[in-house]
Amino acid sequence: MNNRTQYLLALAKRNVNVYIANPRTKAAMVAGSVAEGLCDEYSDCDMSIYYDELPSEEELQLARQHNQGSERLWILGDREEGGFAESYLVNGVECQFGHVTIAQWEKDISNILAGHDIQSPLGVILLG
Repeated sequence: MNNRTQYLLALAKRNVNVYIANPRTKAAMVAGSVAEGLCDEYSDCDMSIYYDELPSEEELQLARQHNQGSERLWILGDREEGGFAESYLVNGVECQFGHVTIAQWEKDISNILAGHDIQSPLGVILLG
């Protein structure tokens, strides 16, 4: 594992602590180049966090503050549909967090595996 991968893995572990302290969080995983051990100076830090119920906007803002993150860079998805992703900078590194309910994730996986949604970008995520 190269030095950049070690650094980003340590950053991911530090960042996730505030999310897993939430009792509604059931699992978290690192993804992308960090999980593959293929980081370089341009790599970001991708994580997926799975919940019984999504955190509130206030809880997410507190998590960013706890992680000494910047203001949110972007947000994609729809909370009402059970999942969304957000991004913010921590120590100059873009950290991307996918937040999804377990129920929505299971529904998405079922649709992809059944061939109902083969164009979904979630197929790439599932491969990760």
